[in-house]
Amino acid sequence: MLQYDFYEARMKTKKYENIFASDVGQDLWNFIQEETVVRSLLLATHLNKSPVAAISDLILARFGVKDHNLTPRKRVENGFATRYHTTPHFDRIKQFIGVLVKVILYSHGCTISSRNASSNDPLKIFSNSARYDNPNFRKLRDSAR
Repeated sequence: MLQYDFYEARMKTKKYENIFASDVGQDLWNFIQEETVVRSLLLATHLNKSPVAAISDLILARFGVKDHNLTPRKRVENGFATRYHTTPHFDRIKQFIGVLVKVILYSHGCTISSRNASSNDPLKIFSNSARYDNPNFRKLRDSAR
């Protein structure tokens, strides 16, 4: 199993260190390293899809409240607000999740292919995200054609 390094210089995570050190940051860090989450991120990258959209259902299941009268985005936002006494603004948490995704995918040899692309998240938790590419995946795709 790969060891992921949040503090690696090329990750440029310095402005997120205070979130990383918090309870919400550590819970998200542990979540993002789970095998199911990592596989979902890598599969989305292989399929040229948004990695955060690929895990939005997992985020909802882990961190969302059970109130089905709310939208999935509101369920997750309320889940963070009720679970953690002091939490950053929800948009900042989503940015932090994006940084954690970058740490995982960079560790697997992926690079950003586009920024601020539409996430096409069916749950509408994330509206934009980075897309990633992996040269090894590209070789597999090209050889299958």
